Amino acid sequence: MGEEGIKPTADQIADMRNRLKDYIASNGGGTHDVVIKSVGTLVKVRFSIPPGEFDTRDVDRFMQDNFYVERFFMHVESVAGNDQVGVAMNMVFNTLRFRNDNKMIGERK
Repeated sequence: MGEEGIKPTADQIADMRNRLKDYIASNGGGTHDVVIKSVGTLVKVRFSIPPGEFDTRDVDRFMQDNFYVERFFMHVESVAGNDQVGVAMNMVFNTLRFRNDNKMIGERK
């Protein structure tokens, strides 16, 4: 079980972003560019997004905003067991699909 209130490490954040990128690449549609802050530098990454599955703005937010990624990780700590990153990623996929399906883009604070 994850530890309560513990934020993910930089490696865990990178792992979560790579899992989203890998999922998108393996189920791809068109290409998408995003600039990712990584160890103090900006890295431009190009990958595919399945048509209609996720909104690019949500993907950009996940790839750029550490606080957003941390919230998913910390939200599942009580149910995660030994795979907190995996459980968090299931939540990420479901949330991004839900936001896209329900046209919830731009409704974040």
